[in-house]
Amino acid sequence: MDATVDTRQRPLGRSRALTAAIGALVLGSAAAGYLVTTLGPKGGVAVAGHWAVALTTTLDTGATVAGTGVIVSTSGEVVTSYNVVNGAVSIAAAVGNGGPRYAATTFALSPTDGVAVLQLLGAKGLPSADVGNSSRVSVGDHVTAIGGSGYGAPVDSRGAIIGLGQTSVVSDPDGASSAALNGLIEYSAPLPADGAGGPLVDTSGNLIGLNVSDAQRRATTTSGVSYAIPINLVMSIVHDVNSHTPNPEILQGHGAYLGIEIHDSVSPPGALIISVEPGTPAQVAGMVAQDVIVAVNNVGVDSVVALRDQLQRHQGGDYVSVRWLDPAGHVHNATVQLAAATFA
Repeated sequence: MDATVDTRQRPLGRSRALTAAIGALVLGSAAAGYLVTTLGPKGGVAVAGHWAVALTTTLDTGATVAGTGVIVSTSGEVVTSYNVVNGAVSIAAAVGNGGPRYAATTFALSPTDGVAVLQLLGAKGLPSADVGNSSRVSVGDHVTAIGGSGYGAPVDSRGAIIGLGQTSVVSDPDGASSAALNGLIEYSAPLPADGAGGPLVDTSGNLIGLNVSDAQRRATTTSGVSYAIPINLVMSIVHDVNSHTPNPEILQGHGAYLGIEIHDSVSPPGALIISVEPGTPAQVAGMVAQDVIVAVNNVGVDSVVALRDQLQRHQGGDYVSVRWLDPAGHVHNATVQLAAATFA
C-alpha cells in the first residue's frame, strides 16, 4: 500500500481527531508532485453514502459477488460496474446503512464501457446522486471513493486524481474475468471494500465517476491507485436507455423472469415452485417453495409451459399480476415487477 497517500477505510461521517495545532494533515506525494489532504469537507461526501447501494449478485455458477451501485433516480434506477452483475441470476440491494432492501433487475448493460443500469424493484422516494461533470475534473483534484461494505456502514478511501483518459484491465470482483476499459479517471487511493461499481465523488460530494476493479494491480501489488469510469459517459448510457435511443454498444434484455425453479403441478393444476432465488421478484412478492402459480394477468396457468408462455410476452421491468396457492390452499395475489435477463 502506498504510504504517501491516505489509504485508511472508515465509515462515512465518522469524525477524526485533529492533530495538535494542525487544521489539516497534509501528506506529500513527491512522485506525483502534488499534495493530498486527509481532511476536508465531509458534509457532501457523507450525504453521498446515502445513495450508495450495497449489491450482492448471485451468479449462474452459484457463487456470490459483492459490489456497490449508485442511485441516479428517486424511483430506484441504479448504475454500477458491468462486472459486478455479469452473469447474474439474481441481484439483492441494500440502500445506505441499514436502509431498505430490494431485489434488482438489469435494464441494460454496456460491456464495452463497463457500465450496468439496474432498477430496484418497487422502489420509490429514494435519495439520488448529485451528478457532477467529469469533463471539469483535473489532475490534483481531491476525491473520495465509496464502497457499500456489505450491509453495514459505507466506507471511503481518499486521494487525488493523478491521471485522465487512462486505460486499465478491470475484473470481476471475484477475479473471474477481465477486460480493458479506456478513458478512465486514475486516482491515488485504494478501492474501498466491495467498492467496485461505487461512487467516486469530489470534495462537494458530487458524483464524478464509477469505481472499477483493476485486475493487474490487484494481482501484483497492494498499490493505492484505482480507476473510475467518468460519470458523463455513464449518464449518456442512462439517457440512451431511458429514451430508448438505439445504441449497438448497449445490451437491453428482453427476457423476463420471476426467479424460481418450477415443475408441473397436477393438483392443483399450475406451476409448482421448487425453490426461490434470493433477491428476485418472486421473493419480494412473498412466494416460497411448494406454492403453486395458477394465473398471470388473470390468464390461467396449468403447467410450466403455460407460465413460460405468459412470461415470454413481457420484458424485464414490466409489471404483471400473479396468483398462486400455498400448500394450505390459500389464494395469494400480487403485482410483480419482472426482472430482466442478464448477459453472460
